[in-house]
Amino acid sequence: MTEPAKTSQPVKAAGQNKDLHDLIHGHRIFRAVAKSIAHLLVVLLYRIQFEGLEHIPSEGPALLVANHTSYMDIPAIHTRLKPWIYWVSKKELVKAPVIGSFFTAMGCIPVDRHKVDLQAARGIFGALDAGKIVAIFPQATRVAPERVLEHLPRTGVAHFAIKTGAPIVPVLIDGDFKLWRKTRIVFGPSFKLAANARQRYNHADLMTFTIEIMQKIYDLKGFDYHLSDRALLSEHLVRQPDGTLALQTAAEQDALQLLQKWGQ
Repeated sequence: MTEPAKTSQPVKAAGQNKDLHDLIHGHRIFRAVAKSIAHLLVVLLYRIQFEGLEHIPSEGPALLVANHTSYMDIPAIHTRLKPWIYWVSKKELVKAPVIGSFFTAMGCIPVDRHKVDLQAARGIFGALDAGKIVAIFPQATRVAPERVLEHLPRTGVAHFAIKTGAPIVPVLIDGDFKLWRKTRIVFGPSFKLAANARQRYNHADLMTFTIEIMQKIYDLKGFDYHLSDRALLSEHLVRQPDGTLALQTAAEQDALQLLQKWGQ
């Protein structure tokens, strides 16, 4: 369902509003200083082994997609990318006292993880249209390695990749950022989803694309990313005999609720 990424030219953004302008162009000096400090801390405190540096994009539009293991994921990745990265982050970070202003200045795009967030969508589409790199953690939160297959990723990344046609750069974080212990950060070759931007996809379709994206990430360490049936059932998804996903029928949902009521 994927095809090799082709070089894309930034789409001219029309009618950028003030919020989008501030997101992309604001606080440049602050961001440069913060990036320098992050680089110094990463070098002094951690033993990070970078691989696949030849796959790092020099410009956007592009979607950088990674698994999420630590708060250090973002500053560590920033140290090896020349262009600024616009991270999609939970809105709670931006709304927090004091530190919220820091994340806003850093160009984070806040998103409500519990509902469709049109403001976040405008920020993501706007940044990509302006030829920027937007980074997303599909898992939406830090996930321990032993829980990876039980944690259902969010489908937003597939939606944005399909609608914009932006190439996806998979990034693997392999390690837990313990002081002075080795952590691998691996950049993989970019790719595009074999999807039609004009077609309407349901939740099962988008989850299939999202699983494909997650597999590209975990391929970088030879791990088979195969979500558990329990994780799929949590969002009314079922795995068909051929391995594809489908939405549960009303009868299947009723049967599952009955089994849960019985404690099975």
